This record gives sequence, structure tokens and C-alpha cells, in this order.
Amino acid sequence: MGRIKISILFLFISLAAFSQKVKLKDDKVLVDGQEYLKYEGGGMLDNSMTAYALDGEELIYMQVVNPGPEWYAKIVFIGLKEKTLEMSSNNFTRKKFFELLYKNKVVVGGKLDLDKVDIFISKYDENISKDNTVQTIIIKEEPKKSGVNINIGG
Repeated sequence: MGRIKISILFLFISLAAFSQKVKLKDDKVLVDGQEYLKYEGGGMLDNSMTAYALDGEELIYMQVVNPGPEWYAKIVFIGLKEKTLEMSSNNFTRKKFFELLYKNKVVVGGKLDLDKVDIFISKYDENISKDNTVQTIIIKEEPKKSGVNINIGG
């Protein structure tokens, strides 16, 4: 029984040693205390956020769509045509988003890795705007009239 407890303890220690700690401080994304990216916006009243490489190059733009209880984030990878994804509000926080970017190695050396961006999109895109297309069909049912019905004109 003691060996199992020791094995579990070592497992948790090894997992903790390899996990990266992501913090957002002073409009900077820090991973284990080292600057990873800069960002602007994304506060309580902002409907958009931009992430920059450390040299100031714009990399990612995020916009809140349908502000309110059912909002979602539309994320655009700058300079990569048609590379966007959508994440629902219950799956999106700034910190979680930056953790996912780092974990998936989407930004390396201040540049977007095109192959990693494609994988990232395939893993996390929820296609919210495409899934929420609503088609309304109106059916007007008129009561049948007894007798002879004659319609003159249109």
C-alpha cells in the first residue's frame, strides 16, 4: 500500500514539474515568468482583443460576437487568409486561450506556425455562426369558406 502512495506522489510531482504557468500581467502574457506575447483590450468592457509578438507584430485579433449571455469569440489569425475560429463563452477566457496557444505551439519565436494554426483550428473551432443559421418558414393557413369562392384580381 505504501508503494502505491509513493508512486502517486511522484506522478503528481512530475506532472507539476512539466506544466507551464501562464499569467496575464500588464498587458503581457507570461509563461513561467518569461514574456510570451503582448495583448491589448479584452477587458470587461472591451469587445475585442489583439495579441502581438514581442516585437509588436500583430498576430491574432479576437472579437466578441453577440455581446450578452450567449456571446462567442471570433478569432482571426492575422495575415493568414480565411484562418478563423469561434469559441463559445463557456469555453473561452483570455487566460485559457493563451494557455492553449502556448500548449499547441501556435506562436513560436514571435511568428504564427501555419501548420500548428490549422491543427489548432481543427481542434477548437466550434463553428458557432455556421451552426446557428436559422431558417424561418411561415405557413399561413386560411380557414375554408363554405359556398362558392370567387377571387377577382391578384
